[in-house]
Amino acid sequence: MITQTNASNDVRENRANWIAALRSGNYLQARQALRRLLSTEPEKVGYCCLGVAEDLRGCRWNTETSSGNVVYSPVDAENGVATSFTTTLLTPNGEAWLGLQDADPQLPIFEAENWTIQFLSVLNDSGLDEDGTPWTFTQIADAVEPLPLDWDGTAEWCRGYVARKRNSPGRFGRDV
Repeated sequence: MITQTNASNDVRENRANWIAALRSGNYLQARQALRRLLSTEPEKVGYCCLGVAEDLRGCRWNTETSSGNVVYSPVDAENGVATSFTTTLLTPNGEAWLGLQDADPQLPIFEAENWTIQFLSVLNDSGLDEDGTPWTFTQIADAVEPLPLDWDGTAEWCRGYVARKRNSPGRFGRDV
């Protein structure tokens, strides 16, 4: 029987493994797809931060061509069919593996004395800066790691988290 505690422990372990993999250097970073052949090194496969999670959970990949680029869509483990909805967002199984409720998870970020909420896919592909510099896997891991276990990737959760932080004294609250 799976209990809430067991599920929470699984999510905690899965997130820790994901964060470690993002920092490991074992995955090359790609943009605009969960997994794709890299344009700079066409014989090598790269992943976005969400693709790393899908790969770690044991996702199988279907090869597709999109705008002349080779990309890979996740294959649903239950029925062996490639997911038709996207090559850029988490599958329902990927969401569950990370304990999230959104296929394109959002997270609260404290930067330059301000709170903002951003999609992980945007951070991976174009970052927060006006120049469009993507975040590295390490930067993404650093932003995800301190989030509490109840982080579910939704905008609603992030807004509540930011409101609590803004209303609390200390480093990230009113006394900044």
